[in-house]
Amino acid sequence: MVIAIGTFALTVVFLALLLIVSPLLYKRRNEEDFNIRNCFPFELNYRSEFKENFYTHLILALFILSSCGFYATFNTNYSGYLLFVMIGGILSTFSIYALFYVPLLRLRLHITVATLAFTLRLATSTSIFIASWRMNQNAVNWIAISSIVLSSIAMFISLALIFNPKLTLNFKAMEVVKENGEKEYIRPKYISLALSEWILIFLNIFNMLNIALLTFAIE
Repeated sequence: MVIAIGTFALTVVFLALLLIVSPLLYKRRNEEDFNIRNCFPFELNYRSEFKENFYTHLILALFILSSCGFYATFNTNYSGYLLFVMIGGILSTFSIYALFYVPLLRLRLHITVATLAFTLRLATSTSIFIASWRMNQNAVNWIAISSIVLSSIAMFISLALIFNPKLTLNFKAMEVVKENGEKEYIRPKYISLALSEWILIFLNIFNMLNIALLTFAIE
């Protein structure tokens, strides 16, 4: 349990560093701000040499390792469904890692990876819900009830991301013609797929918190 809490804390720290350091490096390279509402995770690495973007690669690797470390070390003894949580969590973490490296130029592959990540996150949230429900059936447990509520929220968000009808409608730059006749391409204010991928990353932290809460109830 101590190791799981430690890896969870490290995951939160590394994600915070990623959201602080990497956008600064992006701005230095591209001379424009990075915003999660219309910028994809892969853009933090896109068209950059390894040396100039070393800290992004390092922080991202540490974020993924600590996240996998959490899923590999929390207590799965209570329910077989928690074993599914461990497997789904690790696979989902690797699919999130892939989102940082598969550009939209490889559109079919990017959509496939994103769909896999969304599906694995839904499966993980569902497994947490079932494990919490079974625990509460054996005896009224307020921590388990809290976990049921949190996992229900995660399931709803995951379903909303997967079945969002506008998910892939506006990820292309808009063409604007200036007064002098020149064409300019402007990034949409909101890109549903980009924002959804970032929500998925935050949802990983949310699920980890929920798992920590559930395993605390077990122990």
